[in-house]
Amino acid sequence: MSSLIHQFKFMHSLVAGKMLSQWFVDKKQHCTFSVPDLLLPVPISAWRLAKRHYNQAGVMADFIGKGLGIPCLHQWAIRTGSSTQHQLSKSQRKKNAEHAFALTQYAIDALVPSRNDEFIVAIVDDVVTTGVTVDVLSKLLLKHFPKVKIQVWAMTFTPPPKSTLYQTA
Repeated sequence: MSSLIHQFKFMHSLVAGKMLSQWFVDKKQHCTFSVPDLLLPVPISAWRLAKRHYNQAGVMADFIGKGLGIPCLHQWAIRTGSSTQHQLSKSQRKKNAEHAFALTQYAIDALVPSRNDEFIVAIVDDVVTTGVTVDVLSKLLLKHFPKVKIQVWAMTFTPPPKSTLYQTA
């Protein structure tokens, strides 16, 4: 798994992305959590998209959406900053992400019917490192759609550093 994630994230292997997504679909089919109404891939900057030629979270959301029959909304948010997060500390990520995203009018219009109904979305990311990005995006969604239920779907996460919170007696 670690090798596939590395290939997908840093070597831009779409084959690895498809394999990871298929694994996710297989696992989700055996999970009892509710299925979201919509998948929302974490947006990347225009600069990163031009360099990479695809959004890893978008690729995963597409594969997973097809596998589970869930629509995917790519243009729901934009990344307004161009700096990357992967080499920043949690505090640097938080400061960087505070104003790094904006909800699009397209998303606001597309999600209007859900304003008064319970609606479940899944923010899709390849790797959740500190949780800052999904936290900022979740707050953006909740600001416009207070009743939305948000799940976070990712291939993996980086465990937090050892702390007293996670120690056992």
